[in-house]
Amino acid sequence: MLSRLPAGRGPGLWIPRNPRSGGRGPGFRRIVILSALATAACGTRTADEHLAYGDLAFEKGRYGRALESFTRALSLAPDRADIRVRVAEARLRRREYDRARQVLLQALRRDPGSRRAALLLVSSSLAAGRFDRAVDDAEHLARGGGDPALARTLLAEALEGRAEKRLRDLAREAGRRPGPGDPLRFLARLGRGDLEGARALLLPPAPALEDAAALLPLLDAARADREAARAAVEEALRREPRLPRARVLRAEMLLARGGKVPETEIEEAARVAGDRDLAIRALSLLATLRERSGDGPGAREAADRMVALSPANRTVRLRRALLRIRTGDLSGALEDARAFERARKASPLAAWVKGMVRLLQGNAREACPLLARAVRIEGEPGPHLWLALALLADGKPDLAAGSVERALARDPLLLPARLARGEVALVRDDPEGAERAARDVLRIEPGSAAGLVLLARAHLALADRSPDGSDARRGERERARAALGRVEDLARTAPGIFPAADSALRRALGERPREPILLRARVALFRAAGREEEAVEPLADLFAAAPGEPEGIALGLLLRETGTPGEALAAAREAVRRFPDAAAAWAVLALVAEECDPGEARAAAERAADLDLRTPLPAVLLADLRLAAGDPGGAARVALARRGLGTVARRAVLRSVAAEEAGRTGTAEAREARDHAIAWHLLGRWPARAARWAEAALARDPADTIALGILTSSRLARGDLPGAREAWRLLVHHDPRARPRGRE
Repeated sequence: MLSRLPAGRGPGLWIPRNPRSGGRGPGFRRIVILSALATAACGTRTADEHLAYGDLAFEKGRYGRALESFTRALSLAPDRADIRVRVAEARLRRREYDRARQVLLQALRRDPGSRRAALLLVSSSLAAGRFDRAVDDAEHLARGGGDPALARTLLAEALEGRAEKRLRDLAREAGRRPGPGDPLRFLARLGRGDLEGARALLLPPAPALEDAAALLPLLDAARADREAARAAVEEALRREPRLPRARVLRAEMLLARGGKVPETEIEEAARVAGDRDLAIRALSLLATLRERSGDGPGAREAADRMVALSPANRTVRLRRALLRIRTGDLSGALEDARAFERARKASPLAAWVKGMVRLLQGNAREACPLLARAVRIEGEPGPHLWLALALLADGKPDLAAGSVERALARDPLLLPARLARGEVALVRDDPEGAERAARDVLRIEPGSAAGLVLLARAHLALADRSPDGSDARRGERERARAALGRVEDLARTAPGIFPAADSALRRALGERPREPILLRARVALFRAAGREEEAVEPLADLFAAAPGEPEGIALGLLLRETGTPGEALAAAREAVRRFPDAAAAWAVLALVAEECDPGEARAAAERAADLDLRTPLPAVLLADLRLAAGDPGGAARVALARRGLGTVARRAVLRSVAAEEAGRTGTAEAREARDHAIAWHLLGRWPARAARWAEAALARDPADTIALGILTSSRLARGDLPGAREAWRLLVHHDPRARPRGRE
């Protein structure tokens, strides 16, 4: 649950830079350490010598040995507050938070002005998750002077951590009060950081949860902490705009609330952090930002820098391994798994990473035992989810169902687990359960492409249970189409959703390879994402599965644009031979034969129009071919009969054809001729007609810029580049604003 709530991260340990070096580099420290070692060889060690030994061990990450040396130094100089601070630092590294706090309080009693001890005191409370105490310590630090910007940043972290803890408690409490409403929507709003929306669900007249009044104080306290944290970090940045810790914290808060974070700011904060833990936080944030923007190599580069700062840190290395898996670098993830095994032979982290890699490589049989060892990781839902996916791939849906439920018990808002619950239900022939799982996903994330595809699959499975031709069957299939239509709309408005949507559709087509609804949805997805060239393969699959579908027309268009004329014509003739009653097949034949055999094209268009004049392309082709054959009246009748053509466009075509039949092309007034040119230009498939009327308008008014624009476009469409260039120059001459900046 913590990973889904809006605070964005757990408590982090921060230890400020050691001031004992006085800003001097590592060379100076080595000299001091070597001098201490030389002195020690001559007799009993002093407190400073033990301190030097401890510093050396601390720098190498050997915190146990460092603590031993610092403790010996303290026994020789019990009144020195700086040695107590070093003891506290070592205990913090060993996660001994309470003992570190006791030592720091002793240091502050001996030296009340020790700013380093005060900073570490706040850090120890944050790392221990004692946020009330951290807030008190940070407020005391802010009142005590010193560095006000840093003090307010620590206060903001403490307030943010307390808000997260309150939200976690609230989510746990809400899970125990299902009530008559929709608790999942309430939890989802908490997870997205929409605290205002969550509060609205607790208010009358329709509270989402039973006894909602008891939950309001918790939510209001969390909201107040959030606002106070935001104000504190903004005040810190106002005092010191380039403070790295404050910039990283603000970016984490923005990212958790769905805001935009400038990548350059985080990059700079990581570069000038001056503290290893803060730099790791900044690089982790940078890797997340780059991954979300689709920059896989950049995300991996940031993760590599993060691990280089702390090679022995298992948490940091696990973050990199998971990111490598998400970005497709499976060999790199296996390297991290081997590093876990070097540190610990039977490492459950290594088993988790290796199990994920094996499953992604298609080897579910080997992945299952590895992931079964990984579920020993305490409180982590990921291994249970991946074990469920491996068991499902290995043909064990009943065992997979148990693993899914265990993952959801650890994080009820884990969307992949709810999607896996739907997959398991489909395999167990439970479409109602799959539909419930899909609707749960969409309540948590309304814009989930995978959830919409799962919902469509559930409706298709429900349709299979109904008799052929029944209203129930038609209704379920229509609901499946509606769900997939929402996927197309999402791809049009948010192109970043394409990979997830395409992956979900390919998985669905794996079980239903000839389902026209799914094939049509994949074609529409490619088009909505602006990837027309890649739509040829799914269009071909659709045309093979359902040649009578209107998308077959689009296949003809793409065949003509991307294939050779011979290939396109052969494919179209084969389609007509196999499906003689499909209007779309005849329309494709008319389309691809238009240039090489006009007679065959006209006959095919006539046949397509006889079968279904309402299908768009047969009517347009037929009107086009009749115009080309000198039959404008026939073209007008086709345009009038075609229901899909807009009323205004039909009337414009009829008026234009009537004018041509009356021989008024050369005698029409300038405005009338321009109107006819606009009509043919808007219809799009008759550039010669549009050019003829544009020329008639220009004969009356050479400065008519609209007619010049239509003439330019029409000549380009016909391949008349010199004529188009000439019309363009005239257009720019009469209207210089028409010239795009920097281009002719």
